[in-house]
Amino acid sequence: KDVDRTADLDPDSGDHAPTPAATLSVKAMLDNMRKHAPKTAAHMERVARYAVAVAERSGFPPEDLSLLRIAALLHDVGMISLSRDILGKPGKLTAEEYLMVREHPQIGYQMVKGIVGLQAAAIYVLYHHESYSGHGYPEGLEGPEIPLGSRILAVAEAFDNMHVEMPYRQALSLAEVKRRLTSASGNQFDPDIVKVMNAVAEKTFVDDVEELAWSEAEMLLDDPLAPRPTVNLGGRRLAAGNPDQ
Repeated sequence: KDVDRTADLDPDSGDHAPTPAATLSVKAMLDNMRKHAPKTAAHMERVARYAVAVAERSGFPPEDLSLLRIAALLHDVGMISLSRDILGKPGKLTAEEYLMVREHPQIGYQMVKGIVGLQAAAIYVLYHHESYSGHGYPEGLEGPEIPLGSRILAVAEAFDNMHVEMPYRQALSLAEVKRRLTSASGNQFDPDIVKVMNAVAEKTFVDDVEELAWSEAEMLLDDPLAPRPTVNLGGRRLAAGNPDQ
């Protein structure tokens, strides 16, 4: 509860677009994560694609999409503090390891908030593990208290975590992922965001599984209004920036 959230980090204030210097900082963070934990970095890149597709249908301010995109790309950047053994552990985490993992939103927040122009993105990173019912962390925020960007990230991340193969289980089918999201709607997740996620998944995801290329991850930091090709997601494919395709 004593997370360092200051008044000047209100997500409704500040610039809407990252500066060129901020973009370089984001790319450097992503590059470091890819070297430390390639699978975590690939997860972050996929979540960015999902989050933007959902945000475009969720009443998210269009002028803030670039900040949400960056928050999604960096939502697990705090995981860089964890050892490779913990990140790739095939079995159940110990209580001590779990507590270490729970620190990653605050660590990521501290890393991102110092980048000029990314204060709102830092807030989205900080609260992406809050639960709609108020039982999440780090602060136990509830419902609309959780920033919309963080609520979108929570659903996008859960979708990816379930829909790709993990060290301890096979990837779940699209139908099963949607069923589980729906069952957690209103409890763990914002029900409106879940509805959009399920609708987007129905329209834009296909069955071939390939790895997202780093050059395509870098495109996420470019002009969000530019035409996007269909790109590989490492879990499913999504026509980025075009949920209706």
